[in-house]
Amino acid sequence: MRRAAALALLLVACGGDPGPASPSLAAPTVLLLTLDTTRADRLGCYGDATARTPRLDALAAAGLRCEHAWAPAPITLPAHATLLTGTWPARHGLRVNAGVAAGSRARLISEALAERGFLCAAFVGSFVLDARFGLAQGFDTYHGPPTGALGAAPEVVERPADQVVDDALAFLAQVPPDRPLFLWVHCYDPHQPLRPPQRLLSLVPDAYAGEIAFCDEQAGRLLDALAPREPLVLVVADHGEALGEHGEPTHGLLLHDATLRVPLLLAGPGVPHGVLDAPAGSIDVAATLLDALGLPSRLLPDQQGVSLLALFRDARPAAERALLLETRLPWQSYRWHPLDGVVWHGLKLVDGARPEVFALGEDPHELHDLSASRPEALAALRAQRDALLAAPGADWSEPRAPDAAESAALRALGYVGDGSSAPPADALAGLPDPRDRLPDLALQEQALVQLRRGRLLLGLDPPPPGAPPRDEPEGAACLERAAGLLRQVLAGYADDPDALANLGLVELSRGRYAEAEAAFEHHAALEPRSAPTRFNLGLCHAAAGRDDWAGQEMAAALTLEPHLLAAALWLADHAERAGQRDLAAFWLRQALSAGGLADDQRAQLAARAAALGPPSGAPPGFPVTDLRTARARAEAPR
Repeated sequence: MRRAAALALLLVACGGDPGPASPSLAAPTVLLLTLDTTRADRLGCYGDATARTPRLDALAAAGLRCEHAWAPAPITLPAHATLLTGTWPARHGLRVNAGVAAGSRARLISEALAERGFLCAAFVGSFVLDARFGLAQGFDTYHGPPTGALGAAPEVVERPADQVVDDALAFLAQVPPDRPLFLWVHCYDPHQPLRPPQRLLSLVPDAYAGEIAFCDEQAGRLLDALAPREPLVLVVADHGEALGEHGEPTHGLLLHDATLRVPLLLAGPGVPHGVLDAPAGSIDVAATLLDALGLPSRLLPDQQGVSLLALFRDARPAAERALLLETRLPWQSYRWHPLDGVVWHGLKLVDGARPEVFALGEDPHELHDLSASRPEALAALRAQRDALLAAPGADWSEPRAPDAAESAALRALGYVGDGSSAPPADALAGLPDPRDRLPDLALQEQALVQLRRGRLLLGLDPPPPGAPPRDEPEGAACLERAAGLLRQVLAGYADDPDALANLGLVELSRGRYAEAEAAFEHHAALEPRSAPTRFNLGLCHAAAGRDDWAGQEMAAALTLEPHLLAAALWLADHAERAGQRDLAAFWLRQALSAGGLADDQRAQLAARAAALGPPSGAPPGFPVTDLRTARARAEAPR
């Protein structure tokens, strides 16, 4: 009762401003728990009788559960940016998982609470939410996976929920009970790859449910530790998981409810018990926390959400709210048409190269497109979407070029692409719709399996323990199958960047250098800042005896990825063969800056560099500032 009474002092009438939270009067504690990749319908409180989620179910029973809540995007960074800023992705500008960061103009709930005397701390489970992406603003403490070995050890780009909670509990033990606290904890575990504890697998139907059960256990540890503080608790998923529905293996490419409908729970002092039926979502998290703490909404003057408590009090009809949806991942990763849409009045629009309209009440699995039979609904939904997108306010994001280690970390988590969030407007008309290209993903996965196996059997990659013995005929057959699968993808869409890059690797592995060069040139035209492609083009040119061109590509690769050991060593070897000892020493010094070198390897490189004598200065044109387009270079006379 002491804690509830103290919080009541902050719940002033008529939207008044209680001023800074005063430790002498009240020490409110707020827990924001975000669950990655967690579908609403896989929790017990949302109707899954097989779920093992007793702690989250109890929280839902003790507070407010949102029956219909949507994420703004099925992607981790954009969704978290929305719930922390209370703005749509078009406003905060973080629309993909790379290439951007929240700028200093962005205003986060953490900043608003810090100004009111809260100690703000965040403990996140994935590199996707690393502080470099701008969401650490306002936090006194911000802990994520260690990033010192990025690229050398991909497993460091995520950490399990028990480690995240251990970290949070160790911090919590040092926080005085009279200090207002905002604690954000993020559990990444339900994201692929799924590795739940073995002890849980016999208790749940599948590994995905096992990961959610593990997160529920860890949420229980947090709630138990925070219980003496009587916290305000908000639990929300960043997005869901398709699990194969509509042909989507995971998430990010489509806008169906499997990846967008999320659990959203609120409990704590002053929170009513019940179910909110009105449409809600991540956009409402920041406004809800301010309202629950009795703090004025003007602390986040640009927020575009509303308080869930206000929605519950007002019993506002569902028809009064429209919620934006979008995904830019199809363009970022595959150069497909991005999708956007809106949920409004029980209807849902998904718009891309073609529109779809679904009546969610009658068709919860979104199987029947009504866009042709209900043109008036299509027009009304598009008008709602356009009105929300036209809201005033400039994009807050700041562009940032990911380094090689960061790109490798994102690839290890399943995210690919160059970070660009949208195609030029004049290019949209020619792009394929992701809903039509999903079968290509299965073909590409099959091709990758064949490529990896073929290289292993041919001895082109170091064999892991227990690998099969070399088998050159079968290895060649694997590469032939991989090439066929990738050409099948490219027959449907010639500008698929993944298929082009992988076809180049296949042909390079087969020693078909002209064919590999053509694939890599095409890929470089689409993604000129791809260091691996620049390096592989260098190998193709070297195989054809064009060492000067090869050197240009190796230098470009090293410019884009300064720690690319293989490129630095190629340049050093080439310079030494040409009798340019000082230049060779320069490139060896570049190689010594590469991460992940073993001690003996570093010693050997250092000895070789010392034997060559003092290094030259940087050669003319390095770093490479003019990354000429591949098409222009390919057309130049050789």
